[in-house]
Amino acid sequence: MSIYRIGFDFERYYSFSIDNAELGRKMPDFSPRFKAQARKSTWVTPVAKFYKSENYKGKGKSLPDISTCYAGNLVLNGKAYDALSERLSFLGEFLGVTHEGEDYYIFNNLTVIDDSTIDEQESEILKHDEIHVGVKTLVFNDSATFPLVFKTHSDRLLLSYCDDAFYEEVAKLGLTGLVFDVVE
Repeated sequence: MSIYRIGFDFERYYSFSIDNAELGRKMPDFSPRFKAQARKSTWVTPVAKFYKSENYKGKGKSLPDISTCYAGNLVLNGKAYDALSERLSFLGEFLGVTHEGEDYYIFNNLTVIDDSTIDEQESEILKHDEIHVGVKTLVFNDSATFPLVFKTHSDRLLLSYCDDAFYEEVAKLGLTGLVFDVVE
């Protein structure tokens, strides 16, 4: 079984954004660091936009089926939501947003794996003056079992990861926008 780091294809698709000032006005306690904490009870549906980032190499407007935002959380259009929401719903919560009158859904990934699933001997955590500043290499224990999508404290909840089942489901459904990097 492989584990994948989930990323966004900035070169082929427009990037997703929500005006943090708008969120701050609507939700005074809003923070862009979701920290794998539930938000649904205070969430107020904001207006989002897709924009052409400086890394975009496509021609014309190209919107993804799935994007990322706020520390690796997924953003699903209606097609992706219909296809994946049932399988993801017990791993997190869906927060509504709109873009040009269309409903989109931020999947706030609340599933954080136990640190014992990380091979600390093989992983390389970056530190500066003994302060955790990132992860160079993250290696998972071969014997561990993993949920469909998850986060880890080792990278400070900044990314989402998935197993083969999620990777294969996204490919089978032809959903666009994500890139998957195999983690050793």
